[in-house]
Amino acid sequence: MRYTFFKFNTLIMLILFSAVVLAQKSVYYNEPGQTYRQAMELFNQKAYGPAGKLFEEFIQQQKGNDNIYIENADYYKLVCAVEMKDSDALPLAIQFGKKYPESAHMESVFFEMGKLYFSKKKYRPALKAFKQVTASKLSTNDQAEYYYKRGFCLLKTNKPEQAKTDFTKVMDTKSSYSAPATYYYAHIEYLQHQYEEALQAFKKIENNRRFRKYIPNYLIHIYYEKEEYQKVIEQGEKFYRKAPSKQKGEIARLLANSYYELKNYNKAHDYFAIYERSTRSIGPEENYKIGVVKYKAGEYNAAIGNFQKATKVRTEIAQSAWYYLGFCYLNTSQDKFARDAFLKASQMSGNAEIKTDALFNYVKATIQTGGDPYNDEIKILENFIAGNTNSPRINEAYDLLVQLFLTSKNYQAALESIDKSGKPNKRLQGVYQNLAYSKGIELYRRSDFNGAIRFFEKAVKYPADKNIYAQTLFWQGDAYYQLHRFTSAAKYYNLFLKQKSAVKSTLYPTALYNLGYCAFNQKDYTLSTKYFKRFIRYGNASDRLVTDAYLRLADSYYIQKDFQQALKLYSKVADASTQDADYALYQEASCYGSQGNFNKKIETLNRFVRKYRQSPLYTDVLYEIASTYLVLHDQRHAIAGFDKIVKERPKSAYAIKALTKMGLLYYNNNQYNEAINTFKKVIDKYPASSEATEALNSLKNIYTETGHINEYFTYAKGLDFVQVSTSEEDSLTFTMGENYYMEGNCNKAIDALSKYVSQFPKGGFVLKSYYYIADCYEKQKEPDKALAYYEKILEYPDNEYTVKALLISARMEFDNKNFNKSFTYYSELLQRAETKSISLEATDGVMRSAFYTGNYKDAANAARKLLKTDKVSKDQIVFAHYVLAKTAYSSGNMAEANREFSITDKLTSGEWGAESKYYQALIAFNNNNDKKSEELIYQLSDQYSDFEYWIAKGFILLADIYVKRDNSFQAEQTLKSIIDNYSGNDLKEIARKKLKKIEETKGANNERKEAGNE
Repeated sequence: MRYTFFKFNTLIMLILFSAVVLAQKSVYYNEPGQTYRQAMELFNQKAYGPAGKLFEEFIQQQKGNDNIYIENADYYKLVCAVEMKDSDALPLAIQFGKKYPESAHMESVFFEMGKLYFSKKKYRPALKAFKQVTASKLSTNDQAEYYYKRGFCLLKTNKPEQAKTDFTKVMDTKSSYSAPATYYYAHIEYLQHQYEEALQAFKKIENNRRFRKYIPNYLIHIYYEKEEYQKVIEQGEKFYRKAPSKQKGEIARLLANSYYELKNYNKAHDYFAIYERSTRSIGPEENYKIGVVKYKAGEYNAAIGNFQKATKVRTEIAQSAWYYLGFCYLNTSQDKFARDAFLKASQMSGNAEIKTDALFNYVKATIQTGGDPYNDEIKILENFIAGNTNSPRINEAYDLLVQLFLTSKNYQAALESIDKSGKPNKRLQGVYQNLAYSKGIELYRRSDFNGAIRFFEKAVKYPADKNIYAQTLFWQGDAYYQLHRFTSAAKYYNLFLKQKSAVKSTLYPTALYNLGYCAFNQKDYTLSTKYFKRFIRYGNASDRLVTDAYLRLADSYYIQKDFQQALKLYSKVADASTQDADYALYQEASCYGSQGNFNKKIETLNRFVRKYRQSPLYTDVLYEIASTYLVLHDQRHAIAGFDKIVKERPKSAYAIKALTKMGLLYYNNNQYNEAINTFKKVIDKYPASSEATEALNSLKNIYTETGHINEYFTYAKGLDFVQVSTSEEDSLTFTMGENYYMEGNCNKAIDALSKYVSQFPKGGFVLKSYYYIADCYEKQKEPDKALAYYEKILEYPDNEYTVKALLISARMEFDNKNFNKSFTYYSELLQRAETKSISLEATDGVMRSAFYTGNYKDAANAARKLLKTDKVSKDQIVFAHYVLAKTAYSSGNMAEANREFSITDKLTSGEWGAESKYYQALIAFNNNNDKKSEELIYQLSDQYSDFEYWIAKGFILLADIYVKRDNSFQAEQTLKSIIDNYSGNDLKEIARKKLKKIEETKGANNERKEAGNE
């Protein structure tokens, strides 16, 4: 320590207080003064420890006295404590200030206090103490210390400009504080981005032993900020090898960035690798650069993570990051991610060239992947063309547009775009034809036949491809055929047959077959015969169609009364025991009957009974057998035949007819008792039916002929459905209403028949009245009123109207979504069905009604039965498999569910197919087959672009897959696409919740990582 300051103060005190000193001379030279003198001698010899003790001893000796030496001793004791770095130094200084506030030593004390606070890093109180010191009164060396330490305190209390002023007063001195003052001055200039000034200051002390290990780090940063990258590399390469391990990551960062700017990507790659290992917190810009060097090194997978982080800012860096991400995804066979990345880059403001190239790459990726579910790529490209007519890449844009048209699922937009072009060139005409045809086929498969026809009409507008033109004609005809517009269907089938390519087409035989049906359904049997013959001769068709053609050809001959030709064909089918062999055998018997060969007819029908007991025609056959015996006047066998129907098929419509016929046979054979019993069975089982009325009349005749008319009246009066005394009025009132019905005057018929059933609620014609009224309401498009009367019919036992009432009621209740009721009606109808068509509709109705009420067991049973039935429509087959799939899924049988969903998906391009594809993906996901699930989701997006709900559901599942793979970036992007583009709120809300959960999880993970780093 320098003592000039203290000696100077001592001299002043001696001058100022000389009188006092002289007065107190005795104190100085007497015994206590001896202690004071020894302390001063030790103090001057810098023996601060012993000196401090003697000053304390002197002070203790002078207790109770008051003289200048005591104040001096207190002061010098403080100085000794400071020099010895005694912990009591600061309390002593504070105590001195309180004890001698007016002391001439106070500035010296404040200086010492400042240094003491400084040593304890208490910069604010140190600064406060230094402000009490007059610097000019200090010695040169003390001034250097004063300005340095005050400057440091100013720096630490965030007053850099004042600190710089103090440091500049020390920098050029020869004191020991010159170097540190220069260092901190340079440090402040560096922080204030005054890099040239900082550089010059650091250069002055770069060889200083104390600071030379720190200077290179500053120099490297300054050169980097000044963009003098070569100097960064020169300094950095040297410094990196000896830098502390904590600084190596930062030096590597600067070296990597410098090499990057100098386009030395290999060296940049090496140092970025070191930097990445040293930190978890890297900004978007540097993540972008790291991504670039990895990309150039062919490390595409590794680069993806860096580019993803670089997209977090809205700058040109983000645009370029998305652009590079697209190529990284392409190079790692993640084409759909590439498509989305290029689209992002093309939508961002920034580099125009990147924007254009990204757009073109987006389109190329879309062509490759098969469409973007949430963006209209055609419209995007058209907008580019419209706004960039002078672009050097405009021809490339048009070429891409053509390719898009060829692969796009957005047929409508594509066709409209070509239409707008006015006169498309040949290539676009071919594209137009292809797209319109494809859309027509898609709509046809969904059973939207009117929609399909509209697109087929567009497809023939430009017949660029002759094969497609021919096929379009066929499918246009087939769409009309499905709508039962047979004249239009025949027109297009014939146009198809005239095309050169038609004869080699697999559609050729189907056209002939359907032309046969068009004529058949229009009752032009001569023409139908012609086409069915051509179809059979052509061959190359399924056995089922050939068999059916033989039958329709036979039917045509039969209707034209060419029974011999019909018989040959029916026999051919019946003998082959193929599909519809039961019908063929039945018609074979009819041919024999039409030829008058009744014995052969009966023989054939009996063969049918033995062979086809489960056939819907079985009851018809039994009735024909009995009726044929009647023709042969074999009453015994006729009665036995009718009796067989009553016993075996009591609920069939033929049962009531059979009983009535038996009664008449007994009556005509004068077997009155048997006749009476039989007629009473008809009346008891089928009251209010026309047969019951007929039976009652026959009973009246029998009782009259046998002289027992009173028994008749007694019996008749006990019946609910007849009032004997008013029977004539009953009959006349009903007849009036019936006449109106037969004339087609439904309003008057309803009025008259309603009055009848009101006047004669138990009349003999009530059941028939109900039917006429119901039929009229149905014709007048008042289904609810019709249903009420059909249900009244069903309150009666089986009758001639039961089957139709059940059928109509079932249909109406199904349309009204009263599926429990429709299930009941369809189930009852199925028990009574006597034709294949009604049996098929009833089975289908049971399946659908049961399914919609959640009765999966009955629905599945009906579905399995339906799939084994002949002539099931495609729609019925699809729904049956869909029902089986949903039933299996609900019961936890995932293997069967997956199999049935797969079948449904393959059979239809409609919504059941979309749902089935989704469930296949869900099952795969639940089975931990994420790759398969992802493939199925993208197939769902490509194949079912019109079904937004299921696509969105699929993408939510896709986000779950990405979360499972720890790919939160793609999970977030996927959920955001749903939130931004899906039209409904239901799935949007699910997507928002999942996105929030991902963000919360990421936040928690980041907090854990940061805590780990600390």
